[in-house]
Amino acid sequence: SADPHESMFDAAADDMAMLLYTSGTTGDPKGVMLSHENLIVSNQMMYRNSEGIKDVRSVLVLPLSHIFGVIVMNLGLRLGSRGRILPKWDTRAVFDAIEELKVNRISVGPTTLTYMLKFPQRDQYDVSSLEHVGSGGAALPEAVRVEFESVFDCTVKQGYGLSETAAAPSMSLPLVFPILRIACWIHSMFRVTAISVSILHRPVSVESRSTLIIPTSSAGHSMN
Repeated sequence: SADPHESMFDAAADDMAMLLYTSGTTGDPKGVMLSHENLIVSNQMMYRNSEGIKDVRSVLVLPLSHIFGVIVMNLGLRLGSRGRILPKWDTRAVFDAIEELKVNRISVGPTTLTYMLKFPQRDQYDVSSLEHVGSGGAALPEAVRVEFESVFDCTVKQGYGLSETAAAPSMSLPLVFPILRIACWIHSMFRVTAISVSILHRPVSVESRSTLIIPTSSAGHSMN
């Protein structure tokens, strides 16, 4: 049998594990210090919300220096995912991977969904295995989401997160509440992409510029 695994060093839960640089919340670049516990809890949370998902086949093109890429990488390890890591975005290479590996789940940024929709050879590939697409890193235009779901016959969900939380605190659920989609279609003042639920299993509030907490279920805001 193999020798027992010994850690390279003893790390405390609150020791810094990763320093990610971001400007998303301040406009100026800054280093976000994430502890081992931050990353472990983030992974546990994402895994708990992914229970029941089996036989994950994916292609990873997210930068691993970005919290979105870190989340997807760690969750993939926990789920025992199979797939391919690409050094950079290459639309043809992504289609090749989806067809060859029968990829069923991918996580990407909104712009790359447009690249896939506009790819001239799109119809030459068998991408029928694709079931779920997670979008993050920037706001996903509703028109792009609707078109992508229609063209590729899959589900697209948008997550909202930031480096400081080491995870995505909430995710839109466009297909879970069909009556809300009808309401949004009838009344253009509502934005369906703003409808989201907490995946932290904790209350998530939206505050106005005056720091007033806006009640949940308010039009244009989020739902717990």
